[in-house]
Amino acid sequence: MPRATCGRFTIRELWDKGPSMETSIENGCLVVRIPLESPPRPSSTGKTLLVATTGGNVLTTAKVDGKAITLGLNAYVRKDAAPA
Repeated sequence: MPRATCGRFTIRELWDKGPSMETSIENGCLVVRIPLESPPRPSSTGKTLLVATTGGNVLTTAKVDGKAITLGLNAYVRKDAAPA
């Protein structure tokens, strides 16, 4: 039976990543804690290296006016950037 996918990720991979991301509202700021990719992996175009990603839009546990916040996050570095 084929595995369900969402973009490049299986549904299971997204589910596994989702619970490991933490969100909260602190002092009027949305705080996101998400695991870093280790090592960073190439983006779909190969121009950048993904450092952290939600793999698309995901519902969080953080709420505004009683409504869950949806978050889509991609953190990356340029592949050709020199180390600082």
